Amino acid sequence: MRITRREFIARSSMGSLAIPLVKADMNGGDRNSAPRETFSILCLGSGAADWDVKEYPQKRDLLLSGTYRGQSSILINGSILVDCGETVPLALDIFEIDSGAITDIVITHTHGDHFNIDSIRKIATKGNRQHKPNLWVEHHAASYFTTLEKESGCTVRPVNCFEPFSIDGIEITPVEANHFRADTGEQCLHYIFSSAGKSLFYALDGGWLTIKTWNLLKKMRLDAIIWDATWGSDVYYCIFSHNGIPSIRMMKRQLFKDKVLTPESQIILTHLSRNCHPSHRNVEINMQTEQIITAFDGARFSV
Repeated sequence: MRITRREFIARSSMGSLAIPLVKADMNGGDRNSAPRETFSILCLGSGAADWDVKEYPQKRDLLLSGTYRGQSSILINGSILVDCGETVPLALDIFEIDSGAITDIVITHTHGDHFNIDSIRKIATKGNRQHKPNLWVEHHAASYFTTLEKESGCTVRPVNCFEPFSIDGIEITPVEANHFRADTGEQCLHYIFSSAGKSLFYALDGGWLTIKTWNLLKKMRLDAIIWDATWGSDVYYCIFSHNGIPSIRMMKRQLFKDKVLTPESQIILTHLSRNCHPSHRNVEINMQTEQIITAFDGARFSV
């Protein structure tokens, strides 16, 4: 998950017109000897719930610049969609992604900016499909939405916290998130994706890590964290259900101390509030000094 020298120069010279991040070639262009990519990640949205979906710009350059953020979502290896809010189908079209290639939709929790049944159905019914996509959702939430399978057009797969499941050779472990939705009775989730000796931790929405999640992470080495950064640098609501920059700094320090993170690990911030952060370029420059990447819609990463 390194940015190439060529891209660094391009990004620096173009200011806020950010371009996607890709794996750096550390071997002078010799692709045969480059590290094998395990997870190819496209950021389809990097915003928190306070971005107005009615203002969503259908212009690629505006999204790549970080001027506007859609509802937070990523696409892994072109086929596994994590979260699906209202702006996700539009983002798939803007970045020219074949929705028909999406085989699985993994939901962290059912707040509306992460879970929109109409958007899920658009993806599930678009193109020529031989099989319905799988919709992985926490088991209490799956029971709460009694007609979910019919309305979503998906095969519903209930998920239990701390019980791994697999998709295409990737082991996915749902863990507790420090987040809450009372009416569904669900446990909001983070996910650990593991394959070929690589591990990616996707941690939206949530504040401090719970003790059960922390005890599991302490046994691991993470190659990357995609981390909730809803609140800005001067907000200390980290004891509640979202992170601020101060809480990320503290958890990052402890993760390094316990060797869960290494100098090669990447930390990527997403789910940024419209009202609590300055411009994307400002956040990006500030975080770069701490070796932290700030996501934007259309950013591409590889692990």
